Amino acid sequence: MYVKQLRKAELLETIAVICRSPDVHQYRIGITAEPSVRRRSYEKAVKLKYTHFVIIASELTWPEACEIEEALQTGACGTRTSRAYRKYDPTVRDNEYVCSKGGSERFIGRDYSVYMTWK
Repeated sequence: MYVKQLRKAELLETIAVICRSPDVHQYRIGITAEPSVRRRSYEKAVKLKYTHFVIIASELTWPEACEIEEALQTGACGTRTSRAYRKYDPTVRDNEYVCSKGGSERFIGRDYSVYMTWK
C-alpha cells in the first residue's frame, strides 16, 4: 500500500464535498499523465460534456495513482444510497475497477495525477 489511509479518507471527503453541490449532476474520477489534454478531451466529447475538472492528487507514480483512483471510485460508489454514488457516471459506477494507463502506455514512468471531472 503506497498511500496512507488518512490521505485516502481526506481525498474521499473532497469528492463528497464537491458532490454536495446542487450544480454537480454527474462526475467521474480517473488518472492521467497529461491533465490539460484529458480536460480538453472531456470538454469536447459530445456525449460527456464535462465542464469542470480538478486535480485531486498529483506527482504520483502509476501504482500510487491506481491505488488512489481505486480507493476513491470504490469509496464513492460503495453505498448505493449515497449522493456520491447517485451522481457518479451511471455507465461506469457499477463496473469492476480496472486501473487505466492514464491515457497511454508511453507515459509509464512519468508523474500521474488523479482527477475529478463533472457537469
